[in-house]
Amino acid sequence: MEEQLRWSKRQAKAISWYPFMLLLFFDFQSWYPDGA
Repeated sequence: MEEQLRWSKRQAKAISWYPFMLLLFFDFQSWYPDGA
């Protein structure tokens, strides 16, 4: 049970980071539309 709790904490952290990374990625694309 302890292992599963630790895993869900890690998963929650990854999920909270995911939108931020997407935002960063799309912002980067808007700065460099030609893919340079």
